[in-house]
Amino acid sequence: MKIIEFLYPDLCTLFGDPYNAEYLSKMLPEFKLVRTLSTDRPLFADNKAAIVYMGSMTEAAQECAISALSEYKSDFIRELDNNTTFLITGNALEVFGERIQDGEKTISGLGVFPNTARRQMLKRHNSFYLGNFNKMGIVGYKSQFAHTTGTDSNLFDTVRGVGLDGISGSGEGFRLNNFFATYLIGPLLIQNPPFAKYIASTVGEKDITLPFETAAYESYNARLKEYADKNKNYLL
Repeated sequence: MKIIEFLYPDLCTLFGDPYNAEYLSKMLPEFKLVRTLSTDRPLFADNKAAIVYMGSMTEAAQECAISALSEYKSDFIRELDNNTTFLITGNALEVFGERIQDGEKTISGLGVFPNTARRQMLKRHNSFYLGNFNKMGIVGYKSQFAHTTGTDSNLFDTVRGVGLDGISGSGEGFRLNNFFATYLIGPLLIQNPPFAKYIASTVGEKDITLPFETAAYESYNARLKEYADKNKNYLL
């Protein structure tokens, strides 16, 4: 049986992000959803996970996640090269970068990617987002204290909103092989049924029917229209 690994549900608790893991299991009922705590050895370290999900967390939890994952960095790189699918949402993407800069404090990340995140704890950014991926629209929300620089391999092309670096119109998220990372939060897969199907296709599951697919596409199309309205300010 193929496995969907929800990495660190004890740390990744914010914005409803955990339901992305639940939705993956509903999309792919023949897969088993396993929740790996931060005190446990990840299944991906033993090449047992087909999809690995990790979502938003507090800033203190980021440091715990970095510490927990550091022992398995070489395993992560191996699985990255083997095209294991990783879906990373919210500030979880900062864990995999070179560093997180918080004023005078520097927090070393896993260093798998050359990214640097810069926090401004007194200036939270909140916005909605409209972008493109592989000829499909992407909609979502952002709520974060940091922005990230250091990559040219963006995941989404921005139509409206800010990109990975916090600049309006710049590319959002980053990707390498089947590693997909985005600052978008909340029920990303539910809000974006075409992207959900694309993620499923990376593990060989094509032509699937999503849970409540008709309603999901109706909501998705309504958001695409709403977010494209130039009279609507994307900043919240």
